[in-house]
Amino acid sequence: MIEQLKTFDFNGDGHADVLAAGYTGGFYVLLGHGDGTFAAPVDYPNGGYDSPEAQIVDFDGDGKADVALASTNTTLSIFKGNGDGTFQTPVRFATGRDVSDTVVAGDLNGDGKPDLVVGVFSSGPAHSDFTVLINNSPNFPDLIVSNVGAPTTGVPGDVVTINYSVQNTADVFASSEWDDIIYLSSDTTLDAGDVLVGTVHHSYGLTGGAAYSVSAPFPIPAAPPGAYHVIVHTDDAGVVTERDESNNSAASAATITIAPTAAATPTATPTSSPTPTSTSTLEPTNTPTAPAGATTTPTATPTSTPTSVAVLVGDCSGTGSVTISGIITLVNIALGNAEASACPHGIPSGSDVNIALIIQAVNNALST
Repeated sequence: MIEQLKTFDFNGDGHADVLAAGYTGGFYVLLGHGDGTFAAPVDYPNGGYDSPEAQIVDFDGDGKADVALASTNTTLSIFKGNGDGTFQTPVRFATGRDVSDTVVAGDLNGDGKPDLVVGVFSSGPAHSDFTVLINNSPNFPDLIVSNVGAPTTGVPGDVVTINYSVQNTADVFASSEWDDIIYLSSDTTLDAGDVLVGTVHHSYGLTGGAAYSVSAPFPIPAAPPGAYHVIVHTDDAGVVTERDESNNSAASAATITIAPTAAATPTATPTSSPTPTSTSTLEPTNTPTAPAGATTTPTATPTSTPTSVAVLVGDCSGTGSVTISGIITLVNIALGNAEASACPHGIPSGSDVNIALIIQAVNNALST
């Protein structure tokens, strides 16, 4: 007899799946198709013991849902999830009573990991009680932002370099990928009134104890004149399960003073048609330093359209020199691993990135 039904996306396909538990000797999983129909149920037996209640929790911090199952014997079972809708053979924990019929999950000791409270009772004579199971699995990742810095002055439209670091202070891998969001704030607390500056995308996770640093140009957005702190919020969408979600933001110690935009100087109406000049749109580039296997890609929309200047082939960051990083960026663009916008200053307008262009960039690097 089924006593409990729960829905959860066990295989990450965006469709709700169903877990059914009860007096069935285990539980069943029915993977959803997203159209109201389900695959045939898959049985996960619990050693022949009935299982009146289940909890779906990520106990080991690997980003995959596990199942804790109460049992009508003296144990509680945990089925580790594989992330594809299947589960491993259960690990059983003693509860000290004849029957475990209720289980709830929560962080009972403040270490960021889910613990369990199991309702138990004995028969003959009847005695109700509960058992606490503390989670001693390996730690969850913990992403912390530090060293946020920016120039002290600017006006809207100026391109400034913003620096910061993100470290995984835990001893376990932070899986998945996430976005770091950069804001201007009148104080050091992130809130809804802060002004968005841009986004840096981080790929391929972060090893326990490792860190990555970002130093990237962004245009100052339109903001009222005044002093602002720069705030960086890592894993903005909360895709990484962490032991502490409250330390994902950090603010610069110093402020950047935003001055009013200078008023345009009126000019006389010309008596003849002026010769048009070409303009190019400035795209911000990203040159963060990251650990092996990790990439960071800032994205931001520039607020000004400066007059084009002569292009130094391979000078992706617009500093007047060609670096190894710029040449590597051109190679990735040629191979299709990056967009041309990754090198906005180092590719002549209308040019394709090919071997000849890369060779020219190498010669420029040797001569600058």
